[in-house]
Amino acid sequence: MRPLIATLLLFLVVVTGSAQQISPQLPIDNWGHLQTIPTATAIHVNTATSHVLCTLKSEDDESLTCVREFHDLKFTRAEIKSIKIAHRARSAWVAEGIAFVGSLLATEITNHTAKDQLGTGIVVGLAGLLALIVSPFVGFFTDFTSTTIYQTR
Repeated sequence: MRPLIATLLLFLVVVTGSAQQISPQLPIDNWGHLQTIPTATAIHVNTATSHVLCTLKSEDDESLTCVREFHDLKFTRAEIKSIKIAHRARSAWVAEGIAFVGSLLATEITNHTAKDQLGTGIVVGLAGLLALIVSPFVGFFTDFTSTTIYQTR
């Protein structure tokens, strides 16, 4: 049991660590980084009053224009608090990996500690299956691995 748990924990560390290493860390207070992003890239724009997920259309020295549901949205540089590149697919895969490892750990621990292994195993197995089904959606919609490219200080 200990080798399996050690392997699963190592897998969890590798999955979450690789998600953080995919994109390089840039200084986040430089508006010039927006010029390196290709148009039609999905971005999160945070202002003092709103949060918008849209696709980048254009940028200049003082403003950013993006498209959401076929409408152009224009933000001035002064009102933007942060801009992040969306990585929804990556977030979904990382969430799936975390749920997978958690399900395996719960099943392994339950199999070695429960007195009623069949009943408890079924409950843990169903909970693990539910976690594996739900976790990609949670990862996709929360987009917890997005990369910050601009943030005011």
